[in-house]
Amino acid sequence: MQVMGADIWLTFPDGTEHELEHSVSVGRDRSNDLVLESSAVSRDHAGLMFRDGRWYIEDRGSFNGTFLNGTRVVPGTPLPLRHADRISIGTETLIFSWPAQPEDPDTTEPLSEVAGADGAQLSSFQRQVVQRPLQSRQTTRLDLIKAGEPFRLPRDPLRTSQEA
Repeated sequence: MQVMGADIWLTFPDGTEHELEHSVSVGRDRSNDLVLESSAVSRDHAGLMFRDGRWYIEDRGSFNGTFLNGTRVVPGTPLPLRHADRISIGTETLIFSWPAQPEDPDTTEPLSEVAGADGAQLSSFQRQVVQRPLQSRQTTRLDLIKAGEPFRLPRDPLRTSQEA
């Protein structure tokens, strides 16, 4: 059964490409559509399938797992694929390519400016917390306190109401 043209493919680290035109079984066994010759790959490792207008990856109970963008795929639970997703199977990392993928209704669109749910603008502290990496947040709080920005520490849950 053909579902797509040559617009969709997997790219291997060496640059070779495998076109996706129908569901594909992946594993070490020669009976698979895509054979990965590595002892870290199970005989029947994973599957890629097209249904409901999109591609999915599914781990088939492999010993070492299948990873989608660094997150382990739960065996038997198909996950949707998006253009440029990284699929790791054994020691191989494949890139899923579908440049003409229809717009995905599950995609979260980035905001041009971060605002609260009611449209209110964030304080300078909130904006810095949202925009700075996690490792620099402690410095940010100290810098804001020194700069005179209002900053309230979270309430100590061990402190009783009588002590407050």
